[in-house]
Amino acid sequence: VRRAAMATPRPAAAPARPATYKVRSGDTLSGIAVRYGVTVADLRRLNRLPANGDVNAGKMLKLR
Repeated sequence: VRRAAMATPRPAAAPARPATYKVRSGDTLSGIAVRYGVTVADLRRLNRLPANGDVNAGKMLKLR
């Protein structure tokens, strides 16, 4: 008995990373970086943040 070849399902494409993110209360740069697949260093560079600076709720961050 011959069986029909079954196609291997392809994984769904990852959703595109948004260009910006509005910081919420309790967010950290490291948490945002992990969530959106960027590094903390990239977030600091893109947003001109000092190395020892924090971000406040409501601030819009560039992610790319």
